[in-house]
Amino acid sequence: MTLRARRLWLGGWMVLVWTALWGDLTVANLLGGALVAAALMVVFPLQDREVAPDAGLRLRPLAGLGFVGWFAKELAVANLQVAWAVVAPRERIREAIVRVPLRTRSAAIQTLVADAVTLTPGTLTLDVVADEDGVAIMYVHVLSLEHADATRGEVADLEARAVRAFGGKPDRLRVAEPGGGEHGGEGERGEPGGVS
Repeated sequence: MTLRARRLWLGGWMVLVWTALWGDLTVANLLGGALVAAALMVVFPLQDREVAPDAGLRLRPLAGLGFVGWFAKELAVANLQVAWAVVAPRERIREAIVRVPLRTRSAAIQTLVADAVTLTPGTLTLDVVADEDGVAIMYVHVLSLEHADATRGEVADLEARAVRAFGGKPDRLRVAEPGGGEHGGEGERGEPGGVS
């Protein structure tokens, strides 16, 4: 799809949503929607970039449902763990920031992983930056650190599940590579309040 076609499609979609939100199909609502769509496309222009056919997101329905079900279970477990940490006076909070390299090159998958980490009680994505080799590094604040490598492994599992459900072919191959799950930090325990 050309950039012009994408702009027309997006503009038409925004006008349709604008009109639906007003709940009345009038010339004024259509013109208002067109003005809002034009203003949004000027402020937030679409990028003209070539995207490899396999680089984009792909929805695999069964893997997507599996991801949603697995994540719902993980959310429930994390909620119970954080609730226990709050009500049990013997549980010590051992917070730390863990550096987690990501294997995916897809900004959309990186965002999905960062959002999922942030939605999970007890963890928070602080930043995702690219290192000198172009590898995305996620910094995760952990409320109850057991082991930095365990946190890296949990994020790697989340990333692999997201890539299997929504990733393009290059990311799926990268995640499936032998050793693709190794995220550095041999035997690190992590220092409370520090970066591991």
